[in-house]
Amino acid sequence: MKILYILISLFILTSCSSQKAFVQLDGNWSIVEAMGKSTATGEKQPFITFESGKVHGNASVNLFHGSYTLKGSHLTFSHMGMTMMMGSSMDVEAAITQAFEKTIRIACSKDQLYLLDAQKDTVMTLVKKP
Repeated sequence: MKILYILISLFILTSCSSQKAFVQLDGNWSIVEAMGKSTATGEKQPFITFESGKVHGNASVNLFHGSYTLKGSHLTFSHMGMTMMMGSSMDVEAAITQAFEKTIRIACSKDQLYLLDAQKDTVMTLVKKP
């Protein structure tokens, strides 16, 4: 089973690079899952926008902003800031914040983007907005 997981991961990573998906990171993405938690229970649909090294969005209650660096399949976030309001879906926000901290790599499949941690586990799933 572990071998199958590794093969699938390699296929996803190689299909991304062959499609030059990393160049297409800029744009609007819905955050559909973070740290294994669905974002469907959030006050607002969380989203993230990548734009020329800058990132901003909504984590369900609060707005966030910062910078990102993408080199090949390696993605890091830095200088992240967030408003500090309270709301009913703070658990969704905590998962999104934790995923930002753990992200070091990306993988893709069609219109989905996966943010991965050091163990290559998915920490956030994004779907490209039309």
